[in-house]
Amino acid sequence: MIDLENEFPPLKDFTYLNTASSGLIPKSVIAWRHQHDEDFLLNASLFRDDHKILIEQIRQSVSDYFKASMDDIALIPNFTFGFNTLLDGFDPKMEFLMLKGDYPSLNWPVERREFKHRYVPIDQNLEQNIRQAFEQKPPDVFAFSLIQYISGIRLSFDFLADLKQAYPSTLFVADCTQFLGTEPLDFKASPLDVVIGSCYKWMLSGYGNGLLFVKDTAKAKLYPKVIGFNSTEYKSFEREDAPFNRLFEPGHHDTLNHGSVAEAIAFVNSLGAENCFNALTAIKKNAMEAFVNRGLIDDFIATREEHSSIFNLKLSSADYYNLREAGVISSLRGDGVRVSFHFYNSTRDLDRLLQLLDAR
Repeated sequence: MIDLENEFPPLKDFTYLNTASSGLIPKSVIAWRHQHDEDFLLNASLFRDDHKILIEQIRQSVSDYFKASMDDIALIPNFTFGFNTLLDGFDPKMEFLMLKGDYPSLNWPVERREFKHRYVPIDQNLEQNIRQAFEQKPPDVFAFSLIQYISGIRLSFDFLADLKQAYPSTLFVADCTQFLGTEPLDFKASPLDVVIGSCYKWMLSGYGNGLLFVKDTAKAKLYPKVIGFNSTEYKSFEREDAPFNRLFEPGHHDTLNHGSVAEAIAFVNSLGAENCFNALTAIKKNAMEAFVNRGLIDDFIATREEHSSIFNLKLSSADYYNLREAGVISSLRGDGVRVSFHFYNSTRDLDRLLQLLDAR
């Protein structure tokens, strides 16, 4: 059994409830990064001679973990880069449906490019609002965060699958930054046409890395404008031969940051990914019950069939700073204090938070 406090040193010093802002990085991944840079220091260009082999090993690791075809995977620096690049490949006449108050890096780029778009409100009738918007006029693209970064509200795959079956021509483009690494994802079987996410949160991979998955259903409607020499080097070095996914990899790969994704996946697999997901589900359930009993979250969230492990508590900024002073790390988001639990959090972390809140 791995000692999680030893693997994640901040757990010894803090009650860390802030993965939704920045995930912890395992000590084993840091050790790999040190070795990577040591090899680069000593071997310079000789080290880079084999970088293409490493990149494909990383892509294979991602493919196995998320059940995505190798040809559907692009290694990107972050969600925002990937989404902006993706948007430039859409026909400017395409119409978007989005969620009002969703992550700014999702909504703003659509607005700035002046795509025709509509919003639906995020409230107790979220799924009904979405269905009604589709019934009024099916959008060309439904772009949304699978998990809302402020409230933790989550759209279920069952709901999305039903919607996709009813409207197969609409492309479902999901920001999964707050989802990847929290539960299993079978991309091929999912109703999502495009998945984009940064990996510095729940994937435990540090900064500078992200993932983009694109199915053939979306590729047929996309004409990416970005390209570079690196996009073609896997084939003939001819521009027209660039594979679709490599269009999102136009320049030199950062083997340190992309390699950290594969190492973090290996770490989770060493613990047993299912064990990690089950631990997260358990702590999430306990937290939900405790917060509902104390009236700390909106009533309608408590009645939803599915919710993430992100909670926005009805607390003040003064409460936030008091918690921080007591060593509980969280975030000010929206009108409250956002706390988030990952598999490395224990009931002790939850109990510590509740003890401080009950003593106010």
